[in-house]
Amino acid sequence: MSSKRLVEVVCSKCGEQSEFMYWDSINVTVDPELRIEFFNHKINHFDCSHCGNKGLVFEDFIYHDMDSRFIISLLSSDNKDYLEKSKQSLSESISIMQETVNMDGFTTEYKFRIVFNLNQLTEKVNIFESNLDDKIIEILKLFIFRDFVDSKEEIIPEIFFVDILETNEIEFIVLTGGEGNYGVTLKLDTYKNIENQIHNGAFTKLYALNEWEVVDRDFVVDRLN
Repeated sequence: MSSKRLVEVVCSKCGEQSEFMYWDSINVTVDPELRIEFFNHKINHFDCSHCGNKGLVFEDFIYHDMDSRFIISLLSSDNKDYLEKSKQSLSESISIMQETVNMDGFTTEYKFRIVFNLNQLTEKVNIFESNLDDKIIEILKLFIFRDFVDSKEEIIPEIFFVDILETNEIEFIVLTGGEGNYGVTLKLDTYKNIENQIHNGAFTKLYALNEWEVVDRDFVVDRLN
């Protein structure tokens, strides 16, 4: 179920304090209207009643989709100790859910992910709603990353999955900071070729565990080397 609480927020612009209803977690299957609010940037987005300043209230947050079978935890810090404590707490919460809720295939079919910013969270939701494997997507993003870095070594881009196009291509956006942003597409067949390799026993290190994971470029690089 979805959960929210009343918090005190200090505006970063005017310094005034206001009460704000913060969503700790949303279940978009139980409360489908919250999915719409999430993509409309209304979940945990604060409008200051004193000066009108707008901003994101950034604390730990859970996004749960029972239909697509995934839970994503947005953590407010990527500190190593905080990450490990959060993994333990999240695992304990899942164990409690297993004991209290009858959900077939909960541990084997569910995907448990940890992210550290809203762009990463939105990307994971888009990937899983598209019925794609985020680990394969990270491999594809690694191809784009290496091509980009080879041509512009001084820039470290951020790359995000966007959508599957009607042309049977996968669309990505490359964020390069001051250099501007642009789109890149890769053929869906490239994804399917990697998927077939996995079904034939390749890349086993990527799938060694089914637990809370930070699936990003470092995750893939560490397990492909």
